[in-house]
Amino acid sequence: MKGTGTINGVPGYGFVAYGADTPDAARLVVWPLSAGQYPQETLLYDNRDKAGYDLDVSDPQPLAGGSPQVHQQCRVGGREDPSRPANQRVGGDLTPRRLTRLETEVLVFRRMIVLLDDEGDYEVSGEEWSVSPNCIVAISAGATDHYASVTVEIWDEPPSLLDGWKGSKAGRVRLDSGYLQIQPTDTHVLRIGPPGHYEVWAYSAGRSRIAALTPRSGIENLRGVESFLFQFWPAGLSRQTARCV
Repeated sequence: MKGTGTINGVPGYGFVAYGADTPDAARLVVWPLSAGQYPQETLLYDNRDKAGYDLDVSDPQPLAGGSPQVHQQCRVGGREDPSRPANQRVGGDLTPRRLTRLETEVLVFRRMIVLLDDEGDYEVSGEEWSVSPNCIVAISAGATDHYASVTVEIWDEPPSLLDGWKGSKAGRVRLDSGYLQIQPTDTHVLRIGPPGHYEVWAYSAGRSRIAALTPRSGIENLRGVESFLFQFWPAGLSRQTARCV
């Protein structure tokens, strides 16, 4: 049995479970999906690490006792539904889960908001939106420093596209530590997940209004006029794909 799951609430892990009877035996292999869709050298757990991955050479470990049971669940409409097999696709019935949401206020300095993983190399681009290794940059439409509303969301699967936002950017980002700082200050540090690749959608709102108000208005009058939303989920999942876990 092969699937994906979370560890301590963090998505982005794959597993393969092998089982046998006569005698009862089991093997579990767990790895970060950032290393690929199949187990390779980067493993988190394998109780038969000398064995191969094909079924005929998987060599599950004999069990000393107990009565193994496998409970299969599928999520429908955001709820667990034990009536469906674990590998059954349910089309549009499945609602992606938002795992984490951070809402904060950030001082936009020199027109930039930067989400940065400083464990690896990165570049800061001057484009309106840019997604590069370890770095996502949003350029404000405001001509002066001001406070903007920033929301960061982490999803287990691709969320639905949102209406009501004027600008958006899609991309794939590599994070070398899995933690992002929200710059220009590093007061807010958010764990996106294990090191690896993530898809991101970035949205903005209030751009035309902040452009019209600056540079005439004071910084307090500009608070919250401009908003940004960043949504992350593990790379390799399509917005059209819905699956059970």
